[in-house]
Amino acid sequence: MTGVFCSNAIETAQRNPEVIAASLMVDRHVYSENLRNLFKNMDEDDSGLITLSELENLLNNEMLNAHLRALGLDVGEAWTLFRLIDTDRSGVIEIDEFLRGCERLKGGARGIDLATMGFEIRNLGKKLAGFMKRSEAQLEAMACHLDSGTTYAPVQTPPPPTPTVNA
Repeated sequence: MTGVFCSNAIETAQRNPEVIAASLMVDRHVYSENLRNLFKNMDEDDSGLITLSELENLLNNEMLNAHLRALGLDVGEAWTLFRLIDTDRSGVIEIDEFLRGCERLKGGARGIDLATMGFEIRNLGKKLAGFMKRSEAQLEAMACHLDSGTTYAPVQTPPPPTPTVNA
């Protein structure tokens, strides 16, 4: 009887959005604190910044590397990880950059990540096609002017259309 009661209580709690939300918030806080501790361990000179060299040392340190993997970040190459986390391209990683970067890289790609990437690739493809069309028109105009011996005046092409949001 007690087993059935406990099982029902657990099942009900697992379906309760408030309980799930509270649990996720606690998990995120713990994850963030673990990342902060890892950052402090990597910051060998206590500068509050991580350099590529310090990140390489992390990946060479078996214990710190295991800690990184335990946090859901399985990275084999320091330069790739550094480049992905150093979003402002300053050459160093600050604590906030580290936290945001690790949150973003944790686990596998989610559906929203793939949809966003697909949207961005389609958008870039459209922009590239427009650029190529305008470039070809300019090159054809230049070739015609060279063949005719006249002075070249750039062809006026309309600006590319503003992209619409279609996910």
